[in-house]
Amino acid sequence: MKRDTQVQVSMSELCAKLLTAKQLKFYTGLTSEIFFKLAELFHGQIGTFGKGYLPAEDQLLLIFLRIRLNLLMEDIANRFKISTPVCSKIFSDGIVQLASILSDAIVWLPKEVIQSSMPEQFKELYPQTTVVIDCSEILCQKPDALMARAKLYSNYKAHNTVKYLLGVSPAGFIMFVSRCYGGRASDKFICHDSKFFDFLESGDEVMGDRGFDIEKDLAVRGIKLNIPAFTKGRKLSKFDCTKTRRIASIRIHIERVIGRLKNYRILKSVLPLSGIQNIDHILRVCCALTNLKSSIITSKKMFG
Repeated sequence: MKRDTQVQVSMSELCAKLLTAKQLKFYTGLTSEIFFKLAELFHGQIGTFGKGYLPAEDQLLLIFLRIRLNLLMEDIANRFKISTPVCSKIFSDGIVQLASILSDAIVWLPKEVIQSSMPEQFKELYPQTTVVIDCSEILCQKPDALMARAKLYSNYKAHNTVKYLLGVSPAGFIMFVSRCYGGRASDKFICHDSKFFDFLESGDEVMGDRGFDIEKDLAVRGIKLNIPAFTKGRKLSKFDCTKTRRIASIRIHIERVIGRLKNYRILKSVLPLSGIQNIDHILRVCCALTNLKSSIITSKKMFG
């Protein structure tokens, strides 16, 4: 049967090769061509365990049902007529392999590539910008252990979370993603511990939000930090108001990247504690897949 032939897929008969292009796009966010090319690469990486239950393309589809739609393992297992423990094992093994396959989709771009792809608004106001950074958080279940609960608690979210650092090029390409930390970790600590500074060179400029207290750390490396002016306890000058407005207008790009990243619903749902062991691989896969999509940047100016 052709892949684009209309078929009815029941809860217990899900099969990647029988899905229409539209159905496959819904489940994975990918075109049929890209999905099956990725399945070929995946086939060469998967271990022997999953092969006894599902073909490579269905194992890959299983992973997407979890990360893109955030379906429960029990639900996914029913769709593929396998047990829940087998489904969980296929996902846990497969997400590690998929992260390895897609590792080259997250790279720190050469300076000349960053410059040549830089949108006009950056060229006009912050032409030396190398990377725009932000930390984002994923809500997670509250652990029973008090020490673990303290490490995961985020004052900003007033919830237990895992937290990660993203570094995005001016054109919207994810160049850096840290491992996940407990929500208690500060932005500054994550910048240091993740070795983010090692990717920067003297003369670079980093754009961030007010929470990044790393100006001195960057300055000793010959790197400039551009952040909005602090407003607490003082009135902003006209210069600071203009600077803050312009940075906010440019920084909307990274907010859009994070928004696109969280189209993978597993990243915007409450993560079960059992899922924390796989979250680094899940995050890297979602970042890599986000990079494979078209650029979020248009040539239209966003401010005057």
